[in-house]
Amino acid sequence: MTSLRFKVLFHLSNGDIDIVEIRRLDLLKQNDKSQLFYWLLIKKAKKDRSPERLTFLNMSSEGENQVRIFEQGSLTYDSHIGQFSKIHEETPHLLRVHPSPELNSQLAETIEKYLP
Repeated sequence: MTSLRFKVLFHLSNGDIDIVEIRRLDLLKQNDKSQLFYWLLIKKAKKDRSPERLTFLNMSSEGENQVRIFEQGSLTYDSHIGQFSKIHEETPHLLRVHPSPELNSQLAETIEKYLP
């Protein structure tokens, strides 16, 4: 694969989903942060694995704990584990935080194809 149009900032996953924050590298003159930074939810079981863009609302931190609030739910994490609670789902997703921002080629290709 050629060079990617994005850089991975955060990657959390479990057996069912990947949650990835990316920064677009192909929009250098863009000042609108909502166009530069994407939080994506990718369900592993979906046949087409189309990412769902999470609509960012707010963020906070307390010590090592990070909180991100989206229209679709909330994500809390530290340097090792995380939890994504989606609105209208009773059971939260427990996630592992990946220390390296590297993605496997299939996931990177899925995100690359998603970008406009």
